Amino acid sequence: MKQRRSLSILVILAAFVLVLSACGGGGDHAGQGVVVAVDAAKGEVTLDHEDIPGLMKGMTMTFQADSKLLAGIEAGQEVDFRVREEGGRYEVTAIVRRE
Repeated sequence: MKQRRSLSILVILAAFVLVLSACGGGGDHAGQGVVVAVDAAKGEVTLDHEDIPGLMKGMTMTFQADSKLLAGIEAGQEVDFRVREEGGRYEVTAIVRRE
C-alpha cells in the first residue's frame, strides 16, 4: 500500500512538471547567440541571441550570470546557453562555447 501511494505521488509530480514545461512556466529555456560583452566582476554577459522559444524574441540583451560560469567566455564567441526568468530578472544558468 505504501509503495502504491509513493508511486501515485511520483506520477502526480511528474505530470505537474510536464504541465509547467508545456506552459513555459518555470525552469530554464535554451538559447543560442553570440557574446557581445562579458563583465565577470559584475556577473553580467551581453548576448546577441536568437529567439528563445517560450521566453522572448531575438535581441541583444545583458543577462545576470554567476561569474564562475563566465570563465573562458569572451566577446565574439558563439554560445549555447540556458536562461531562467524569475520576477522580471533574467539569469544565465549555463553557457558553453559552440565548436
